[in-house]
Amino acid sequence: MRGKIKIVYIISTLANVGPVIVLDNLIKSISKYEEFELYVITLSNEPEDSLINSIREYSKIIQLKLSRFKAIFSAKYEIVKILKDIDPHIIHSHGFRGDIIASSIKRDFNKIKTISTIHNIMFEDYRYSYPPILNRYFIYLHIKALKSIDLNVMISEDQQVKYRNYPLSTIVINNSIDDTIFNRSKSNFENSSKIVFIFAGNLTPLKDPLTIVRAFKESSVHKKSLLYILGDGVLMSEIKEEAKGYENIRIMGRVNCIENYYKIADYFVSGSKSEGFGLVLAESMGCGVSPILTKLGSFSEILSVSNNKKFAKFFENKEQLVDIFNSIEDKVDTTTREEISRNCLEKFGNKIFGESYRKVYINLLGLEEY
Repeated sequence: MRGKIKIVYIISTLANVGPVIVLDNLIKSISKYEEFELYVITLSNEPEDSLINSIREYSKIIQLKLSRFKAIFSAKYEIVKILKDIDPHIIHSHGFRGDIIASSIKRDFNKIKTISTIHNIMFEDYRYSYPPILNRYFIYLHIKALKSIDLNVMISEDQQVKYRNYPLSTIVINNSIDDTIFNRSKSNFENSSKIVFIFAGNLTPLKDPLTIVRAFKESSVHKKSLLYILGDGVLMSEIKEEAKGYENIRIMGRVNCIENYYKIADYFVSGSKSEGFGLVLAESMGCGVSPILTKLGSFSEILSVSNNKKFAKFFENKEQLVDIFNSIEDKVDTTTREEISRNCLEKFGNKIFGESYRKVYINLLGLEEY
């Protein structure tokens, strides 16, 4: 093979959410290798919190700007025309719509290799997003698409195990965090003398921020601490109602530069009921934050791989979380924060991530080296 290896990434939008943050990290990492030429095709209009400007620095972006309805029925034909011009070697899809389109395009381009990164555990995730009938239908469609894709990247071993009953070709590559951002460098915010807890994520039943807020209110620790709620979603109004009268519960909505909050935090709290990986957990640990978590396999895996399990506290219900809050007497010391950060960055930094995907791309094309 001569010339550069052309990779086309297909994704719905570049909204500032977990899968897109992963894609941003991936493109930054892969762009450092001169043998690759990178393209990104987005299906729909970009939201206000898009990462398009960051991703544009390292790849060429083609925006279809289709509605969600049109993207399902028209995107394939638009993308086929684009692919004929680019003549790529690899299509790398992300998300439901990206995977559906990539699998259908494969029939028209037999020589193009296809790869998908699966960012969630759909059997757990979709039931919180769709009615039962749609949930089952979308799982059927998604699995059918993934079966025809050459290689599916799972983001944790726990996730891979949960897909074991389906005949998919899979490997595991853990997500990475941007270690130039999520580290122990100084925050732009002033440190608080109070104990600082942080929840970061979508305000949805799947992430269950309500349990965290209610447990915090019932605990004795709230008198000497702050709880930041970062994110937005369908539970926002309920969260605001729960927080009335509690000035130490600070509802921030979606924020830019989330690392500034992590760097002043002592504890990261997640009530999530399902995670393919747990990107926000890794990002917070990169900044040296101690974790308080639900008992998910993916969380335990991140902690074990990074040798940070000894710093974690786990809960299964509100009462256990209240007990954990009540057991906390002071801020996390600097030595502990430094160790958590160092352990995390050694395992989940961008360099290892980029090297892993580079090898996958090379092997997918049947090349020993390039």
